[in-house]
Amino acid sequence: MKTNRGRVTQVMVALCFFYQWPASAHNEPLAAIQVAASNGLAQAQCELGLRYYTGAGVATNPAAALVWFQKAAAQGVARAQRDVGGMYYDGTGVTRDYARAAKWFRQAADQGDAPAQRSLGILYYQGTGLSRDSAKAVKWTQKAALQGDAAAQYNLAMCYAQGIGVDRNPAAADKWVRQAAARGDADAQYSLGLKYYSGSAGAVDYTAAAQWFRLAAGQGERHAQCALGVLYLNGQGVTPDPVVAIQWFRQAAESGNAKARDYLGACYLNGIGVTRDAAAAAKLFLKGAEQGSAVDQFTLGVLYARGQGVAQDSVAAVKWYRLAAEQGYARAQSDLGMMYADGDGVATNLTLALHWFRQAAAQGDARAQCALGAFYALGKGTAPDAAQAVKWFRQAGDQGEAQAQRNLGVAYFQGDGVARDTAAAVQWFRKAAEQGDALAQYNLAVCYADGLGVPKNPVEAVKWHRKAVEQTQVPYKLGFIHPNLDAQREPFVAHQPPG
Repeated sequence: MKTNRGRVTQVMVALCFFYQWPASAHNEPLAAIQVAASNGLAQAQCELGLRYYTGAGVATNPAAALVWFQKAAAQGVARAQRDVGGMYYDGTGVTRDYARAAKWFRQAADQGDAPAQRSLGILYYQGTGLSRDSAKAVKWTQKAALQGDAAAQYNLAMCYAQGIGVDRNPAAADKWVRQAAARGDADAQYSLGLKYYSGSAGAVDYTAAAQWFRLAAGQGERHAQCALGVLYLNGQGVTPDPVVAIQWFRQAAESGNAKARDYLGACYLNGIGVTRDAAAAAKLFLKGAEQGSAVDQFTLGVLYARGQGVAQDSVAAVKWYRLAAEQGYARAQSDLGMMYADGDGVATNLTLALHWFRQAAAQGDARAQCALGAFYALGKGTAPDAAQAVKWFRQAGDQGEAQAQRNLGVAYFQGDGVARDTAAAVQWFRKAAEQGDALAQYNLAVCYADGLGVPKNPVEAVKWHRKAVEQTQVPYKLGFIHPNLDAQREPFVAHQPPG
């Protein structure tokens, strides 16, 4: 349900209906309106309040606007009653008072004013100015929705979707969100676009998603702007166009959309749709990092560790990794563990390295699981435990971590922490070798050369040995290599979900 200030009061202070005052009153000279208002004509009082509120032909003066709105409201003008309620809700020209806001909204709502009914529904939903009551929130929201108030229709859709004050009803939710979107509600249009993007509206339809995102984005809906940027970046429902994607990301980022800012940073970092500019990327990530985004703190740490867009500074890298790690961000925990293990930017501390590897590994981070396995295998920061090493190598290997697959192969080959099984060793060496791990390729060559866990095959032995030699320096004479337990840090990868 729309509850933020902008959405609650979107139409609370709006042009009044003119019953006795001409429809063209807002074009009348200010002097004429002032005379009519002073003579007690309610609609003129409402118009004069609007002039003072918006600064149309007169200096903006919220206090004066409230005075004239209240005069019209006292005469029963529903729009003025709603406007007074809006000003008390916002604290514009008067001390904020939710109870008084509710009082005036109710008076206007009782006269059938749809925006006031919607606003009253929001107050019941929030429990501001009156006791929270979801059923009454739905009651008033529905009254407004039935009159065609698009924002109320969207709020009602959310009530049905989330079971707020009514039983969950996806069909009813879909009905109301579509009505709201058709009437031009930007939030509803974005929501409908997401339905088509995810397939929750039926089959995935990127073209329809793009259409609804575009309508919402054109109204300044920042999430839709970001989502549309994603579609242009990926060529989903539209012709791929990184330049257009950048334009939408930039608009959304300037409106405060953090995900769009991250996409924009990633595009600058990788030269997608713009000239590669790591320094510009770093500035964007710094904004997010300073606002507490764990993703941006981690990314900034990576940039400092590499010296991309900023001067290389391992101490700064540790600082940003730590901030992200303390928020539970697994990749930062893993890299912080690496820094402690290597003594890079911080004094070597295997105990703290082990701590952070455990934190990340428990969240499923494959690199941390591999590193944790290495610590147990080598007895670094803890007593050697081959079984634990195998456990963590397997978890990482099952996720496709090549070094863990190679290390698990070594464990099977040597019978460390698991029953010796050269055939299983070959299987794990192959998994890692096919991903380009040079040492696994070399080990696989050894197995083929000596018939270890696989029939002898000189051709395969030469093939895998050549692949290994092409990547790194390995002994010319075939021999078994102890597992390399180093880990590499991942580069920043932009997020994929839209919005």
